[in-house]
Amino acid sequence: MVDRSKGDITYDVVSFSDSQTLINLTGRYGAGATNIEASVQIRSRMSWSDLQLIICATQALREAGFKYIHLYIPYFLGARSDRKFQEGSINYLKHVICPLINAQNFTSVTVMDPHSNCLEMGLERFKKVNNADVVEFALKDLFLEDVREESLCWLIPDKGANDKAYEIIKQIGFVGHVIECSKKRDKLTGKIVETSIPADIAFEGDPCLIVDDICDGGYTFIELAKKAKERGAGKIYLVVTHGIFSKGLKELSEYVECIYTTDSVIDLGNPNNDWMRHNEPYLHKLKYLPI
Repeated sequence: MVDRSKGDITYDVVSFSDSQTLINLTGRYGAGATNIEASVQIRSRMSWSDLQLIICATQALREAGFKYIHLYIPYFLGARSDRKFQEGSINYLKHVICPLINAQNFTSVTVMDPHSNCLEMGLERFKKVNNADVVEFALKDLFLEDVREESLCWLIPDKGANDKAYEIIKQIGFVGHVIECSKKRDKLTGKIVETSIPADIAFEGDPCLIVDDICDGGYTFIELAKKAKERGAGKIYLVVTHGIFSKGLKELSEYVECIYTTDSVIDLGNPNNDWMRHNEPYLHKLKYLPI
C-alpha cells in the first residue's frame, strides 16, 4: 500500500463522500479463494486514513481465504503517546490504536525503531526492526563506505535513546565518540523546554551526528545543534528514522548540514505532494532511505 506497483496482489481503492473507503481485490484473487497457505504482507504508512485502509485490506484478504497475514508499518501511529499524560486523558496506544490492530489478529506486526517498549507490551505478535540500515545509510554517504570514523561524535538526545544507540554501534562497527545529552519536558504538554550537552564536552571542530527515532517539529535537534556549535562542533548531521517534519525543513536546514531519514511518514518519492512543494527550497539538505 506504500507503493501499489510493487505489490503482488492488485486492488482498487473506492472512496465515498462521507470519508469511507473500501478495498476491492482484483485479478487473481478478485473472486475469492479458499485456504491460501502462502503468507501475505500488508506494507503501509499509518495515518488515521491509512489505518482504515489497513483494516479493509485485511478483511478483503481474509475473504479471499488467506490464512497468514502479516503487517509491516515502519512508523506506528501515536508512537509517542505511550502513557497517560494527565488526568482526564487516556493512554492513546493502550486504549485506542493497539486494540484496533490486535483485533485484526495479524500473524505478526513489524514496526521499525519503535519509540518505546510500550508497543512490545501492547501489541500481539510484535516484531521490531532497529534503525541500523538508516544509520549505516547516512554513515556510508558521509564517509564513502567507511563507517569507522574516529573523529565523529554521536549525539544522543536523551537517556531513552542511549541503549538503542549502543545496539546500533555494535551492529555496524561504528568507531567514534558517543555523547549522551539530556532534555526536559513540560509534564503537562509534553513539549521539550530544555536540551543540554554534558558540561565537560568540547568538540574542537569534530563533526557530529544527532541520532533519534522521530523528528516532529525539530526543536530538540535545533537546540542541540546550537549548543554543539557553541562548544566548537564542526558540521552537524541529523539521522531520524521517522521524519514528520511538521514545521518543515527551513529552520532545521539552517543548523544541520544534511538530514537522513526514511519515507515512513511522508511520501518523499512524490515530488507533487503538498509537503514536498512547500519545502522544495530546502530539499537539497534531505536524503532518505525508502522503506
